[in-house]
Amino acid sequence: MFADTRELLQLAKIWLPYGGPPSEEIVVRFGLSRTAFNRRVLEVLRSPAVETLTHDEAAAIARMASGSLRTPPANGRP
Repeated sequence: MFADTRELLQLAKIWLPYGGPPSEEIVVRFGLSRTAFNRRVLEVLRSPAVETLTHDEAAAIARMASGSLRTPPANGRP
C-alpha cells in the first residue's frame, strides 16, 4: 500500500466522528478538493488497502464519503 493511500485512510478514519476532515486539511495534505478526496477514498475502499480497516470502519467511511459527494457543504465550498 502506498504511503498516501495509508494516510488517506488514516485521515478519513480520524475525522469520521466529525463527518470527515476539513477541506483545508485535505488540500494541505493531499492537494485535493473535498470531492476529489471523497472519490479517492471510495476508490481506495474497493482496493486491497481496505484490509487495514475493520468491516465497520470501512462501511462507515464509505457512508461518509458517499454522503459528502451527494450533499453540498454548508459553507458552499467543496
